[in-house]
Amino acid sequence: MDAHKVGGLWLLREMWNFPSGVPENERLDYLKTIMVCAKGDGELAPAEKEWVIGYGAACGAEQSTVDALESYEADEDVGDILARNMPVAETWGRVAIFDAIRASSADEKYRDAEKARIRRMADKLGISDVVVSAIEALNEEEQAMKRKRIGIVFGDQVPY
Repeated sequence: MDAHKVGGLWLLREMWNFPSGVPENERLDYLKTIMVCAKGDGELAPAEKEWVIGYGAACGAEQSTVDALESYEADEDVGDILARNMPVAETWGRVAIFDAIRASSADEKYRDAEKARIRRMADKLGISDVVVSAIEALNEEEQAMKRKRIGIVFGDQVPY
């Protein structure tokens, strides 16, 4: 197995306890869904797009998927993406909401329009506002922990 696939599978296991990889066509649409949500305010910030592409690559996406995402305008309706992937899209559920929030926050701004689009996607997946709010709070906690971890481990001297 090549290093890229090993790394992608490791990350999926580390983050989500996935026992195996993800079919590439599902991965592409999953990442497109996240990108569409991040464009919820009408603009896909470069940091948001880079986050989705980097995350996909880190999770083992093939080059064709990365290429498709680089040229993707994120103008599709989330419902259309979900519909062509049902019933498997229902299993994306909460993790898709979590990743969409993380991607939307990649430019350090999680705008109301992005929140609204994510809530519309959550509604289509049968996920309540209470759960979405809990995931938003979890994302904020994780970002605070990341800053704390970096500060404790490296102080002011991040080496790379």
